[in-house]
Amino acid sequence: MLRHIWDFVRAVLQQWAALVTGGVIVAVIGLYERASERPVAGRLFWAGVIISLGAAVFLAWRKERLAVENLTSPVPDFFYEGLGSRVTPRLQTNSAGKPIVQIEFLLRFVNKGRGTAYNLSSKIYGCWINDVPRKAELADSTQPSVGRTRPDEAKSLGFLAERHAREHGTASIHLNPSDVLLMLVEIRFRHRSELESPIFENQPIWKMWDPRIPFHLCDATEKDVRIAKEAIDALKPEGTVES
Repeated sequence: MLRHIWDFVRAVLQQWAALVTGGVIVAVIGLYERASERPVAGRLFWAGVIISLGAAVFLAWRKERLAVENLTSPVPDFFYEGLGSRVTPRLQTNSAGKPIVQIEFLLRFVNKGRGTAYNLSSKIYGCWINDVPRKAELADSTQPSVGRTRPDEAKSLGFLAERHAREHGTASIHLNPSDVLLMLVEIRFRHRSELESPIFENQPIWKMWDPRIPFHLCDATEKDVRIAKEAIDALKPEGTVES
């Protein structure tokens, strides 16, 4: 109990210090003293202290209230949805005249949680897991949107991958069977529309593209995720990815 009281008092004092040293209050006091040609004192001074202290109590309570609402409010939860997604491999020629396969991905993700997601952003990482040396890359990145995604609503993310092709073969087997691409999709959002609402991370979504099944994505195995995760962790400057 005493610890909680002290934490509340400290939070109020921090808010109060920010208010009394803030630009607006200082400016109001300065204008009053300049206009009246006398310093702020007496009842006006104590009225200002009481009002600012009351505002500090409210701001400290509001901060805790928002934290509780963020922890207890329904949570968005995005899952990959194969229905509505498209994977389209195409045989092309690069600038050097060499054949390449371009794989166009349009991936659909549905909010199957009970909460609404605000300011959605995403990053998609790709890793050809059988390459030596193995290398990951940031395939696509989207900035936070100003909209919202309600429960059962979907968002689509698109990106393009390329791979050197064999000289001959049908459209579906221009790549070697070992050319397996692992993808990590990271989705971030806010629980609330307020800018001070914290940013939350969706559970990482791992999917696999196998040239033997060229028009669909598969679930990634734990072994393949460990392989790709190591390469992606090395690419990301902010730290590792939770699998």
